[in-house]
Amino acid sequence: MNNPLTHEWTTGPEIIEAIVSTPSAPLRPSSGKVDVIVAGAGTGGTVTGLSRAVKKHNKECIVVGIDPVSGRVFVPASRLGLLINCS
Repeated sequence: MNNPLTHEWTTGPEIIEAIVSTPSAPLRPSSGKVDVIVAGAGTGGTVTGLSRAVKKHNKECIVVGIDPVSGRVFVPASRLGLLINCS
């Protein structure tokens, strides 16, 4: 099975079930929906599969793919010869 499908068919539904089955409480209110998913980008399979699953559950869910420092998806600006001033 390919990586995106694995996460779409297994990991995504597991996350959705965990959120749906967790009762809302006054100190921990819950919409009962997955509102945001943040996942490491890696090769893109995890974030792609999770996105497909949660978007079926909640079309308004925000999906954020992040790339760890040692990741392979985004090329650091320093490798491109760019200087980015973040001050």
